[in-house]
Amino acid sequence: VQALNDQVKVPLIYGTVLISGMNVIPPWTSGPQNEYMHQVLALAGREISAISKVYLNQDEVTSFGAVSGTLDDGLITTGEFANKIRVRRYLGTSTQTVDYILTTAFPTSWDATHRGRGIAYLAAQYTYDTTVYRSGKPLLRALCDGHKVYDPRKDSTNGGSGSHRVATPSTWEFSANPALILADYLMDASLGMGESDTRIDWTLVAAAANICDEDVAIPPGPSTTEKRYRCSLALDCTVPYEQNIDAIAQTMRGYVIYSGGKWRMYAGAWRSPDFTLTDDDVIGKVEIRTAMPYRDRWNAVRGQYIEPSLLYQPLEYPVIRSSADEATDGEGPVWRELNAPGVTSQYQAQRDAIVMQRMSRRKVRIVLDCGISAFKIRPGDTGTVTLSEWGIDAMSVRCT
Repeated sequence: VQALNDQVKVPLIYGTVLISGMNVIPPWTSGPQNEYMHQVLALAGREISAISKVYLNQDEVTSFGAVSGTLDDGLITTGEFANKIRVRRYLGTSTQTVDYILTTAFPTSWDATHRGRGIAYLAAQYTYDTTVYRSGKPLLRALCDGHKVYDPRKDSTNGGSGSHRVATPSTWEFSANPALILADYLMDASLGMGESDTRIDWTLVAAAANICDEDVAIPPGPSTTEKRYRCSLALDCTVPYEQNIDAIAQTMRGYVIYSGGKWRMYAGAWRSPDFTLTDDDVIGKVEIRTAMPYRDRWNAVRGQYIEPSLLYQPLEYPVIRSSADEATDGEGPVWRELNAPGVTSQYQAQRDAIVMQRMSRRKVRIVLDCGISAFKIRPGDTGTVTLSEWGIDAMSVRCT
C-alpha cells in the first residue's frame, strides 16, 4: 500500500518538462569510509519517452559514461563535478533492470526486484570532496519528454492511417498535442481517470488534434511558424481529476464534456454550426442579457508562460491591451491575469490572451424555452439562433 501511495505522489509528465523529481530513498552512504552518498529521484509515475538533458544547478551535463553494469555507470567526465558524480537515467520501461551501483552497494535494501518498471527515475552517486561540494550538493534536474500517447489519426483500425493501436501502448509515440494528451489522461488507469477507450469520441479527438497541429505564423527567428497549441505539464495526481483535465484543456483553449455516454473534446477554434434555432423552436419565454458584470469585462490581459531558454522558468509574455476598449470603458487598463503554466511559447500565450480579451467584450447570453426540436443539442455544441422579434438573425452561439 505504501508503495502505491508513493507512486501517486509522482507526477504524470506530458510534453517537455524540466523536473527535479521526488526523493525515493534517504541519503544512503556506502564505501569503506562512507565516502559515497546515493540519491534516487522518481521523475514520473509512468514510462516516459526520453531524458534528453540533465542539469547540476544551472549547468547542463554534457558527458556521461555508459550504463553497462559497472561501478562507473553514468560517470560525469566534464565540468565542475567531473569524476565526482555518477548519474544513471531510467525511462521506466517494462524491461529495465536493477541499477548496478545501488544493488552492489545495498544488496539487501536494493535487490534485484527494485527495477522501477513503470517509474522514470534518476539514480546518482556523489563522491565526497570538500572542495567540489563546498557550497553543498548540487540541485539535480532532468529535462524529460513525457509519456507516449495514442493518436487515432495514425490508427488504420480507427479511421486513421498507420500502426497505432489503442490497446497496444508499445505502438504509441511522444507528442505534445493537447488533444492527444487529454485523451491519454482520460484513459490512464494508473494515475488518470481510467476510462475505457470505448467511451471517448475518437472522431472529435482527431479533429481537435488537427486544430492543435495547424501551423501558425510567428515573428521571424529560428522558425517562422509553430503549431497552434502545445502542452507541457507535470500533473499532480493527488488533486481532483477535473483539475488536471482543465489544466490540459486550457492549453488548447478548449474543453471536454461527458455527454451521451462519450467524452467529447473540442479545441479552441471556429466550428461550423451543429444546430439551428428559430422562432419556430421557441415555446416559452426568451431572456437576453447583453450587459456583463464589470468583473467579467476587461480590456487588457497579462500573465506568465514557461520559457525554455530560462531553464523552463515562468516569464511574463508581452501584455495584450485594446486602446479601443479602454476608450469605450473610459478607463484602463482593466487587467485580467491569464497564466499559462503548460505553454512554452510566448506566441501561443499571446494568442490565447488576445482571444480571451476579445471574448470578454462579446458576451451575450440567451436563455430559451424550446420544444422537442432542441432535444438533441448538447452542451458544447455550436449553432445559430434567429429571433425575428428581437432583431437577431443567425447569431453564432454555443450551448453552455
